[in-house]
This record gives sequence, structure tokens and C-alpha cells, in this order.
Amino acid sequence: MYSATSACSFESVEKLYARMLRIREERPFPPIILVATRLSPRMGNKRVVSSEQGLQLAAKFGCMHMEVDADLNCNVREVFFQLVRMINQWRHVYGFPTTPRQGKKKRRVNCSLQ
Repeated sequence: MYSATSACSFESVEKLYARMLRIREERPFPPIILVATRLSPRMGNKRVVSSEQGLQLAAKFGCMHMEVDADLNCNVREVFFQLVRMINQWRHVYGFPTTPRQGKKKRRVNCSLQ
């Protein structure tokens, strides 16, 4: 996630992605979405990172790019829903369980307040 009003936050995304690549070892890389924030009309023309720049970086990472505006509640839920769909598909492809483990009993804790 980066702020469309900050070139610094946009540049830090690339550094974060490089770190993620280093620590993942041999495991399959989980799905990610590159998300641009701070798109509210109240921000005026303060946007310094264009949609095209975001799309280019997402293409370099091989991931999806979405823009959200929390003030207007635009695309906020859609990002989460899309990511959940992508994670479920990824889990299926790589054989990770998509449902809670069967047979494992929940431990009940009896608590009483005095």
C-alpha cells in the first residue's frame, strides 16, 4: 500500500517487495495487491504518483493494482474481497488447507468473575 500523494511511500513499496522476496525462501509467493490510497477529492491535485506508475510497478511485481479512497469508501471492501478470493485460489493451487482443520477440538475455558 502506498499513498498516491507521496513519492517516498511509493518508492518504499519496491524496497518492501525486495525484502519479501529475500525472506520467502523456497515457499510459493502468496498473492498481493498493490494498493494506492489518498485519492479523495479533498486532497485536491496533490497526487504525485500516477495510476500509470502504479500499474507499471504492479506489472513488474506480477500483481494486481487497485486504488482506494477511504474517505469516500471507494473500493475499500473490494480490495479485501479480491485478496481473499486470490488467497483461497492460491491455497487450492499449492495444496494448503482452505478450511479449518477437522478433528481438532476447541478448548473450552471456563471463566468466572467474582
